[in-house]
Amino acid sequence: MNIKNLDKKGLNSILESAPVPLVITDRTFSVLYLNRKAKDLLGEKYLARKEDSFLEIFSQDLNSIPSNALPDSPSRVLLAPFGKEGKFYECELNYDKSSDDQILHFWLNEKQGGFLKGDFAKLFDSVLEGIFLIGNNGIILEANPAAARIYNLSIETIRNSNIKDLFPHQPVEDQNSYWNGFMKNKFIDGFYKYKISQEEIRYIQFRGVADFLPGIHLAVFEDATERTNAGKAYRSSAASLNAIFENSNQFIFLFDLHAKIVTANTKAFEWIADLFTTKIVLGTPLSGLEKKGLSFFSVSFFEEVKKGLSLVKEYKLSLARKELSWIEVDYFPVFENEIVVGVCIKITDITERKRTQAVLEEKEARFRSLFLNSSDLIMVLDDSGTIKYSSSSSNRIIQMNAEELSGKKYVSFVHSEEKESFNNKFENILQNKLQVSIEHRFVSESGKTVYVDCIFNNLTGDPYVQGIVVNMRDISESKSREEYLLLLERAIDNSKNGVIITDFLQDYNPVIYANRAIETITGYPIHEVVGKNSEFLLGPEPNLKDLKRIAEVKNNTIPVKTVVKSYKKDGTLFYKELSISPVFNKEGLLTNLIGILNDDSERIIAEKSLLEVSKGIDDNNSNAFYASLAEHLGKHFAADHILFIEKEEDGRILIKGQWSSQFDEFTVSNDQKNPFWSRVFSETSFFHYEEELKEFPEIYNKGIRNLCALPLTGNSGNSIGVILLLRKGKFLNHAFLEIILNLLSLRLLAEFERDRNISALLSSEGKFRSLAENSPDIIYIINLEERKIKYFNRDKILGFPSTDLIYSDAWEKIVHQDDVNKVARHWNKYLKSKGVDSASIEYRLKHKNGYYEWVNNRHVIIERDPGGKPLNVLLNITVITNRKRAEDALRENQARLTALIENTNDIVWSINTQYHFTTMNNAFQAFARKYFHYEARVGDKLTDIFPSQVRDYWKEQHTRALKGERFAVELQIPDDFLSFEINFNPIYSDKEEISGASVFARDITQRKKTENEIIQANFELDSFVYRASHDLRAPLRSVLGLISLVKLEENEDQRNYYLKLVEKSIDKLDYFISDLTDFSRNSRTEIEIEKIDFNATIADCIDNLKYMEKAEEIEMRKNFMTNVPFYSDSRRITIIFQNLLSNAIKYQNHKSVKPFVELSVTTFPDRAEISITDNGRGIREEYLNKVFNMFFRASQDSYGSGLGLYITKQVVEKLNGKIEVFSQFGKGTTFRLNLPNLENNNYY
Repeated sequence: MNIKNLDKKGLNSILESAPVPLVITDRTFSVLYLNRKAKDLLGEKYLARKEDSFLEIFSQDLNSIPSNALPDSPSRVLLAPFGKEGKFYECELNYDKSSDDQILHFWLNEKQGGFLKGDFAKLFDSVLEGIFLIGNNGIILEANPAAARIYNLSIETIRNSNIKDLFPHQPVEDQNSYWNGFMKNKFIDGFYKYKISQEEIRYIQFRGVADFLPGIHLAVFEDATERTNAGKAYRSSAASLNAIFENSNQFIFLFDLHAKIVTANTKAFEWIADLFTTKIVLGTPLSGLEKKGLSFFSVSFFEEVKKGLSLVKEYKLSLARKELSWIEVDYFPVFENEIVVGVCIKITDITERKRTQAVLEEKEARFRSLFLNSSDLIMVLDDSGTIKYSSSSSNRIIQMNAEELSGKKYVSFVHSEEKESFNNKFENILQNKLQVSIEHRFVSESGKTVYVDCIFNNLTGDPYVQGIVVNMRDISESKSREEYLLLLERAIDNSKNGVIITDFLQDYNPVIYANRAIETITGYPIHEVVGKNSEFLLGPEPNLKDLKRIAEVKNNTIPVKTVVKSYKKDGTLFYKELSISPVFNKEGLLTNLIGILNDDSERIIAEKSLLEVSKGIDDNNSNAFYASLAEHLGKHFAADHILFIEKEEDGRILIKGQWSSQFDEFTVSNDQKNPFWSRVFSETSFFHYEEELKEFPEIYNKGIRNLCALPLTGNSGNSIGVILLLRKGKFLNHAFLEIILNLLSLRLLAEFERDRNISALLSSEGKFRSLAENSPDIIYIINLEERKIKYFNRDKILGFPSTDLIYSDAWEKIVHQDDVNKVARHWNKYLKSKGVDSASIEYRLKHKNGYYEWVNNRHVIIERDPGGKPLNVLLNITVITNRKRAEDALRENQARLTALIENTNDIVWSINTQYHFTTMNNAFQAFARKYFHYEARVGDKLTDIFPSQVRDYWKEQHTRALKGERFAVELQIPDDFLSFEINFNPIYSDKEEISGASVFARDITQRKKTENEIIQANFELDSFVYRASHDLRAPLRSVLGLISLVKLEENEDQRNYYLKLVEKSIDKLDYFISDLTDFSRNSRTEIEIEKIDFNATIADCIDNLKYMEKAEEIEMRKNFMTNVPFYSDSRRITIIFQNLLSNAIKYQNHKSVKPFVELSVTTFPDRAEISITDNGRGIREEYLNKVFNMFFRASQDSYGSGLGLYITKQVVEKLNGKIEVFSQFGKGTTFRLNLPNLENNNYY
């Protein structure tokens, strides 16, 4: 921008914002303008005398400049402003001759001791290039350590010397010319030779920028000696070059430094004329050939080579002639006396080589594809059995890489038990040139054993192979399956359950397998069972119902479990429990039936026996009941004696029932203190004695050798009796006997209770009166004819004297007015009913103190006249006020509970013992509607709601609860990613009997997710602590080791080398700590939303990464479409780009013609789509799903912390975004990100 094009306001704004003081004077140094910085510098004392000449306020250095001797170019002097003698300022004078007023600009910069301080120090000390800062007079003001190394001079020697001294091979005139051209053009670059000593010469490439700072010029130098020496092979004399021109099969062109043809061999002229119909002559310029489409003649390449470099390029010619379609073009400099005097371009026909190369590459690609993509491990052995090559599948199959296998004897990995057999087979392969398959166990160096199937193919005679090719396949899984199947077969064959398998695909469904238990259960040998239809096991006259049940499996393909009446081979009847399950193939076709058989005869016969016992005692009175029951038990269980014993309260033993097989009654002491009874009544559950009977001679001496018994327990848990079975032999099946006795014990206890009740009824009237008078209830007898009460059990009733309530009218007066009609209707109905002796009613009676009591009036007609008319009624009144209050509270609580159930997020339901729903809340109905497509209602059956595929499971769980089990299960619904915790509980009635089951299902999806996150977090924390401690200590151990070497090393160069390694380890540690900091901040700090400038953010990242190794070789391509403002967390966005760009730089592919990274950012109102693509090394496919794992490194030469991509993914997820990776090994990688736009602070 030309300052003259600005208006006054714009000019003033620019000058006022200048970062340094500016003073503008005329030719006589009279002040025309001071900007804000200059006013602050000079202060009020100067402003008070600003009409003075500008020279008068400065030191003599500036005053010595005569006004008529203005400098022709900018110059610098040191000066001290008026009143600030303690400070010196560099003052740059710029004389503007273009101005009509011939004004001067004074730019002031404070001098602070040295020329370079602050930010430039780090730059000077760290860069590898040499840097000079040069004044206007060519004096070197400052130099960095790298410059001192390049020129083999100390910094002190270089400082204050003239830059021209470092060009000793140039005449003084040329040096001045170069310098003046540099100052005029503001830029220079070049290449020259510098003599370090008589023996050593260095080639130095340089570039310079004038006025890098006002009056300061920057020069950067690079040691190009190694690169230049590569071109020495091409240096030859002009005579030698002419000698090979005409005899070479190549096309050779020699150009002078002006890029014109000086000479070329004859073949070169003819080739150009013949192939391109272009005539060239001496003096033809290179640029002219390039413009005619001959792209291999390149001016840009020429300029590079002219500096001493060499270039080689290959070109494919798009010509009709097939005999020449590929050429190789060499550009190299021609030297004379170590000075470049020209450039030679040598063109070679490489068509045949390229064709051969293409064929070889195609063959190699096929071979490599076979090796790399084969699921088998491929090895090549020499004739001694040494491994020469192995494919990458070795890592997957035997957990060893190719390097670990190479050079080792194959037999060293063969299991010791199989080595001898293997050596014999391998020798046979060598001698007979065979292809042989060998199965063996491969033992890796880590000790892991893998079953492998190998095909050894002797190709030692093949000149392209010259070895034995091994195709190896992991068969460990199939071996394990074989062993597992063998184990299953042994288990099935030795099972006590009979197992048969039939072939359903054959017409008559024959048995194809039977285990040994079939012979034990049925009596048929296995060979007589296999091959026959299994229905023959049902006997000659099978039950039609049994056949129908078995047919259900065939027709409906559902499992069936039934008990079948059948016959053994010898004709013996037995009952078998038969479970039949269908087996389907992958296509869903029924292929086999599996039958499981158990001999269930004993249980069935015992159940029938129990039924007979029950029938035998149904109609008997009490005494006959005990005798009948004892007889049936004794006969069915082959007992010699049966006794039903009751404990009396007075300590006596009462035999309620008894039976003996030989009609000889069993007698024993009736004293509870007897040792035998003390032992028996100490038991609390079913028991049996054998050896213990020896302790009781009165029993043992009678020949009794076995006793089984069940204690009888009252409601309070106390022992009230026992059932005894005694036998001279042994009782069989104690478990079944225990079940029968438990069932019969309920009936015995009821009989014991009935006996007691009868005894109570037969008690005397005195006992009744005593009972009534001590009862808390109100008991009285009323004569209905007289309507008068004949008996009261107390003197005071509800606070009234009993004499006040003798007549029924008095009772009617104390009935609550709301209950009068109800009471009248009840008594009217009760007294008219025939055959109804007892009834009850609840109502309220008034207490003498004025309040009402709820009562339960239970009454029974105790006397009727011959016509059946009631005469006397016994009434029992119980005050139930507290109970009614409790019932009201219970109803209120039940209402609250109902409201709670209906408003809870839990799913609640209950069933009764018939599996009918008795309760369900809205949440359960919604659950059934959504997942089972059923409108559930109270009263529905459990099996109606749940679909067939889960019906048995749900019924089984409810059955467990109905049996008294309290338990919880977890249920997952995969489609909705939901988890439920379901609690099953039995419901008990007032009689402590199970009346149903309640179920509570709670959504625990979030809890499970949290648990998984905690597990993952703990795993990552463990990994983090281990890897972090390792990665922190490794560089430190390296540094300590290198410091020890530095202390011992006397050679300065070697010590510097060690120190560089120390620096590299510390840098690695710094990178790792930086990763840890990013990881910690991301997890702990909140999201700070601000507008994101992607250009600035990525520019900062690139600037931060520019010092990475070979960062400068990567081309950064940007494709931004960020018209829509995007808001997010700037710090986290920076972490994402920093990590992804750092990886692209680290893992660039040096074989690529031009490494690049392409960044694409597109913003939308709701998101930003980001893509970062490189043409680097790429990631192997097997690692793609692991690259975001903590501390994962995808290659052996990965030198990062292994946290970069993990932190990147954590940051993306923290921003509620997504990240994906796509890669092709050897070709490059793409990361795609989708980040939400948080413009409206919608993070949450």
